[in-house]
Amino acid sequence: MSHPRDEALDAALDAAELAYCRARGRGDLDPVVKVTRMDPEAPDWIEIAVWSRVVLINTLPQRCRGVAEMLQDGADADDLLTIVVQTWNGMTVIDRHGCSRGCANKS
Repeated sequence: MSHPRDEALDAALDAAELAYCRARGRGDLDPVVKVTRMDPEAPDWIEIAVWSRVVLINTLPQRCRGVAEMLQDGADADDLLTIVVQTWNGMTVIDRHGCSRGCANKS
C-alpha cells in the first residue's frame, strides 16, 4: 500500500538540507538537523533547528535513548547528513550520504 505524498514534510527535508549546508559553511563539521512537527491539526507548521551531533548525543539519552544511539552510530561517518524528524507519533532518524547541494565536503 502506498502512502500519499507528504508535501509539507518533503519541503521540510529540503529546508533541512539547506540548514545543514549553512551549518557546514559556518564551520560545524558534524551538524544534525532536527525537523519538528508536533501538531496533527497543523501539519504544515514545521520547525527546523540545527544541532551539533555531540550535543544531541549527550542530551538525548534522558528523553530518547534509541535516537541518541542512532546518532552515535553515525558519528564517525564522513559526508553524512543526518535529519531527526520528530512528530506527535515519535522520532525517526534519516541518514543521507552526501548532500545534493554539494556542501557536505566543505570544512
